[in-house]
Amino acid sequence: MRKTLALILVTLAALSLTACGNKRTLDEQPTQTVTSEPTSAPEVTPTKQEQSDIEALFDDVFAPMVNHEKWNTPDILEDTFWKSGYSYLKSNGPSRLGSAYIINSKSGNETYVFINYQKRDTGIETPVDVVLTINGIEKARMSNYSSDGSVGEDKLFVEGNRVNSTREARDLIFP
Repeated sequence: MRKTLALILVTLAALSLTACGNKRTLDEQPTQTVTSEPTSAPEVTPTKQEQSDIEALFDDVFAPMVNHEKWNTPDILEDTFWKSGYSYLKSNGPSRLGSAYIINSKSGNETYVFINYQKRDTGIETPVDVVLTINGIEKARMSNYSSDGSVGEDKLFVEGNRVNSTREARDLIFP
């Protein structure tokens, strides 16, 4: 989406410069037709290896986080990724917030899981957001904004639609 927006802005800037340099009068200008811009970036079809890596990222990282299998602390998360071979980036937020991680697909292409931890009333950091992004497009998100991170407050969405399980999410993302 950012690349499309940047391309549109560059094109408009170039057209403006061209129009400013044009010495013809308005009567001599050719008639222009207005065309609509695409509303979203075209879907990128992943290769078989990329598709396999995307599904592995879902199965190895996104689903276990959402299902609370690898939920507890950032230390457990880091140990898990270090052993699994996924590359990740970590940042530390302000004191009331916790850590944030981006765990990259093994084949890249702007495919990753973003995990944002928050310090809860219990003093433990638990994920407030777990987001699966495929080729730069958010596909699934689990959010939990409760004060204590209780499981009953989890909300899982696939492309903006609420779903009940990671199995249902997987079936929608990988038909």
